[in-house]
Amino acid sequence: MMSSIAYLTPVTYWFGHPPALHLAQSSDTAARDRRMTRTPTLDGGAVIHDGGWSEADRTMTLVILNLSETDADTLKTIAAYTEQLLALPHGLYKGRVKSHVFKGAAESQLVFWVTEKLSQ
Repeated sequence: MMSSIAYLTPVTYWFGHPPALHLAQSSDTAARDRRMTRTPTLDGGAVIHDGGWSEADRTMTLVILNLSETDADTLKTIAAYTEQLLALPHGLYKGRVKSHVFKGAAESQLVFWVTEKLSQ
């Protein structure tokens, strides 16, 4: 399986061109967590409250390969904005960069918290 490509850009107008991000297969962009709590009971069991699932529950971890120094600098600028758009093969998402670690050309990591899915 080949790696996929993603684009990250600020929501507000920006003078620039976002770099194509080549994602490793280890990137986690499809995980879905439910809003659940588990409370132990006195009889040794548990009560689970399931609050459902929403796109806003998603945390995406992008493992980026072969990032040039110039593209890394551009990505740092984009990540500093308060809100971003993330384009992936399976949809366009609005959210915020929670953290980013740029380790050079070999491999970098970016964690994106989704606020909403804008399109398929």
